[in-house]
Amino acid sequence: MNCLTHERSAWIVGMLLLAAYVTLSTHPSWNPYVDAPYTHMYVVSITAFVTLLVSIFIGVTAYRLRNIQLLCLSFGFISLTELFTLHGISTPGIMMDSNLFTEVTAELSVTLLGAWMWVSSLPSDAPIMRWLARHHVMLLPMLALFLGIIDGLLLSIDQNWGFLVRQPTKLGVAAICLVFYALAGSRYYRSYRYSRLPLQRAIVSSTCLLCVVQVIMSTAQVWTVSWWSYHAILFVSVVIIIAGIAKQYASDASLGTAIRGIFATDPMERIEAAIGPKVRAMILETERRDPYTAGHNTRVAMYAVALGRQMGIPPEQLRALAQGGSIHDVGKIHIADHILNKPGRLTDVERRIIEQHPVIGYELCKGLGFMQDELEIIRHHHERYDGLGYPDGLRGAEIPLLSRITSVADVYDALTSSRSYRAALPHELAMQMIADGAGTQFDPACVSAWQSIDFTEQSTSSGCLWPLEQPSNTQVERDV
Repeated sequence: MNCLTHERSAWIVGMLLLAAYVTLSTHPSWNPYVDAPYTHMYVVSITAFVTLLVSIFIGVTAYRLRNIQLLCLSFGFISLTELFTLHGISTPGIMMDSNLFTEVTAELSVTLLGAWMWVSSLPSDAPIMRWLARHHVMLLPMLALFLGIIDGLLLSIDQNWGFLVRQPTKLGVAAICLVFYALAGSRYYRSYRYSRLPLQRAIVSSTCLLCVVQVIMSTAQVWTVSWWSYHAILFVSVVIIIAGIAKQYASDASLGTAIRGIFATDPMERIEAAIGPKVRAMILETERRDPYTAGHNTRVAMYAVALGRQMGIPPEQLRALAQGGSIHDVGKIHIADHILNKPGRLTDVERRIIEQHPVIGYELCKGLGFMQDELEIIRHHHERYDGLGYPDGLRGAEIPLLSRITSVADVYDALTSSRSYRAALPHELAMQMIADGAGTQFDPACVSAWQSIDFTEQSTSSGCLWPLEQPSNTQVERDV
């Protein structure tokens, strides 16, 4: 089913639900009161608490996978379910007599969900996403503190705050939420048309349902059948997103294997869990388009991690090297085959085209939730230390460190692998060429650390084969 069909289906379901609500609201005999406070408390509280646990797991997974988009979604779910749990516990007639606290928590929960969904839809290089990625370790404690403050304020409200649940206020909040959901849904829809990832499709469907939830919540009479319906629709919308996350990030292996991969300590073990099937499919498509680079992405990731370890890079940055190295050439998907696999020298026009693949990959991946470190690896792995590289002509320390590391790993593997325009170089010659490029093409510190690695074990484990035949200098121009 293509994207347009999914999008139409979501809107059709949403419109049918909205029409059903309007029909019930305009026919009181079809919309009786079902005053069941204990049922409401147990169903809402238990469901919300279970969803909260799932949301926390998603958040932990997002931290380990270094995906800021997934992290923002998890914060939206945590905000929703924490406040919705209070909504259930505070059901009028059981622990509280007033309906004020119950209504405010419900409205606030979906507002925060909408805000976080909107934030998650922003590209990874947007200023707010860069800030969140830079402080991602502290975000969960900050969110917990924020929700705690909100809870304290809500518990202190009295009937003087009744304006919060009056119709003008509720309609104003509903309008803000609808804007959040519309922006998030439209952005994810555009992203899905480009990358076809299941999470994006799920969010498009879910935002349609959440718009219906918001309309019902802000206009329905409490305890009527139509009012009860928004609880079910809200639950279904959350389940759709969780299912999309599971489909996008679950590997083809068993769930136990996937979880072990997520919590592994070795960055190269974790890379299999860090890249879901759809992103892995993009990598495989890159290598299918350029068969001479089969395994190149994985080897570059492995070499980059080895060099990062040698340079004392912390574990969080090693994870970025592993993931960024695995997808650094994904932009080649959109380079024509006759250029990508051309034997011999490229023309100036062809070279300019192929030099766009870092920018293409960057534009593709910034909408998939990759953090700034990975995006910088994708965009800048062909920059040169002397400023003569591409696409941005960065020089020296202007080039991010992880990109400088990946550049060495990328060129080494390119030199020691057979290509359409030349055979592979011997290990010793490739090492000499990298040493000769210190201070011009490569960061001298990276080259020095590279030369100190025991490469016998590294190259054997990568499966590299080094033929004895040595190509001419003109044959290696495209790698260096």
